[in-house]
Amino acid sequence: MKKFMLRIIPVALVAVVILANCVFAVDIPSGNSSKSTDKIVGNIWATVMTIMRVLAVGAIVYAGVKYMFASAESKADIKGGMIGLVVGAVLVFGATFLVDLLTNTANELTK
Repeated sequence: MKKFMLRIIPVALVAVVILANCVFAVDIPSGNSSKSTDKIVGNIWATVMTIMRVLAVGAIVYAGVKYMFASAESKADIKGGMIGLVVGAVLVFGATFLVDLLTNTANELTK
């Protein structure tokens, strides 16, 4: 179970980052509805990314505590799992930064 969790969390982080960048466009005929839709999508994006950040940091802290209390034989396995966790966390935080940067740049260009 422990190895499963240390392997599934980075994969889940990568999957969420990849799927969260998909665009599902909907043609809304009313002019005011698009702004409310943008706010809803923005709130969902912010919520998902906040949850992923908390999970990434929590998984790294959990693995670190396990590493501190592990025997010398199991420390190598934990180190291997932590590499995946760190890569997943970098992807989550990097995707958030990149999307925010692109959104702010696009908003500045359209003004």
